[in-house]
Amino acid sequence: FLPCMYTWLIAPLGNSRDGWIYGADVSFATPVVSGAAALALERYPQLKGRPQQLRNVLLRSADAVAPQHPFAPYYGNGFLNIPAALRLPA
Repeated sequence: FLPCMYTWLIAPLGNSRDGWIYGADVSFATPVVSGAAALALERYPQLKGRPQQLRNVLLRSADAVAPQHPFAPYYGNGFLNIPAALRLPA
């Protein structure tokens, strides 16, 4: 499981009042993790049809959370790190 709680993301959105979209929590983290999975599948095409191996790439590349972090019990395997996922050997 990769963390989604209290995750904030700010991204450009042309038709918004100030040009940005702001979001948090699971519903906003889901497309980010899905995008990370898509990038990993592009980098490692041999993982297509192998969801457990794809999951392992994302989990192995996650950044650890310090145990003293107040939300550490909720962050599972750490923070998603897309660049690290794309550097791992599959």
